[in-house]
Amino acid sequence: MERLEDIKVADYRGNTPLQLASLSGFDDIVELLINAGCELNCRNSETDTPLMNAVEQGHLRVVELLLSAGASLHKPNAYGQGPLDRVSDKMEHSDKIRGALWFYGEQTARPLGDNTSRKAAARRDEETVFRILRIQGGFDNPKAMIAAARGGHDFVMQILLALGKANPDPPPITNNDYSTPILATIGQENFNVVRLLLSQPSFNPTRRYKGDTY
Repeated sequence: MERLEDIKVADYRGNTPLQLASLSGFDDIVELLINAGCELNCRNSETDTPLMNAVEQGHLRVVELLLSAGASLHKPNAYGQGPLDRVSDKMEHSDKIRGALWFYGEQTARPLGDNTSRKAAARRDEETVFRILRIQGGFDNPKAMIAAARGGHDFVMQILLALGKANPDPPPITNNDYSTPILATIGQENFNVVRLLLSQPSFNPTRRYKGDTY
């Protein structure tokens, strides 16, 4: 790398130098890149982070380096998977990797309030949404879906749908100007959200609301 900005350049699959080094288990290069100030939680085209890459390949030392540097354990991919989901009992060091992830998760745990998921969805805080869904085993929260839709946060909605098994077209919430996710995004030009909702098998585009279809 001749220039500092080179550490941020991704290849055609969206992998940065840190992700490539994490995938290959080059702990000395990972340490060099961390010390150079690279982005720890970058995502590739599969929406995986360097930590997920290192975990999946069983690279214990790389996992330890990333966690010590502050890599997020609560940053999921588009399928609602986190680093812990990538640990396989068949891989080398599986117990140590799982233990490191659990220890780090305990050290960074924060209390969760009643409206945390809705507020987190509204501000595109995918890490908090992911943590809530993992802790509570997933739940259908229409208010969180509406908040994410209104903000155009399609990635948060993917997490809610994949991990929380959220209803893409829930019954209208009364006393709310944006009473369903699709109504929350209509007129906002959040086309990615519209496409995401329309792609869900259980979404009914012919549904009527106050006598009118969407």
